[in-house]
Amino acid sequence: MDNMLERHMAVVGRVTAKFVSTGLMTHNIDSRAVERFLGVAEDKQVFEAVIRWMLDEGIIRAKNVSQTMDGTVYVAAAQLTAKGLSIVKQQLAGGDSVEKQIREADAGGGSSWSSIGDLIGGIAGGLIKSVSSG
Repeated sequence: MDNMLERHMAVVGRVTAKFVSTGLMTHNIDSRAVERFLGVAEDKQVFEAVIRWMLDEGIIRAKNVSQTMDGTVYVAAAQLTAKGLSIVKQQLAGGDSVEKQIREADAGGGSSWSSIGDLIGGIAGGLIKSVSSG
């Protein structure tokens, strides 16, 4: 990846995809088990930063969030919030949605994970933009 922000945005896309794939099921997240949660290897600190950001932005919620002295993050019963759902269902130019972009990325085509993360961040911040422009 070109830079750290792009890497973080790719993880935002992958984390959101995990939540989209399981609907409103809750997840217990242990940042030491990133690969088990995402299905791909990722840096523990990058993953922790993304989970914290998504919680702070109200995209996901959890019954309990704790952190150990070494920075390991534990999140109990995490799920998409109403804001998170509205982000993934947001209609984009051309009739796409974040959810559709995620399905295409999962299938190995379409958008990159970092452009999906950029889109999620933009919508969360009120700045809707086209995935194709990223």
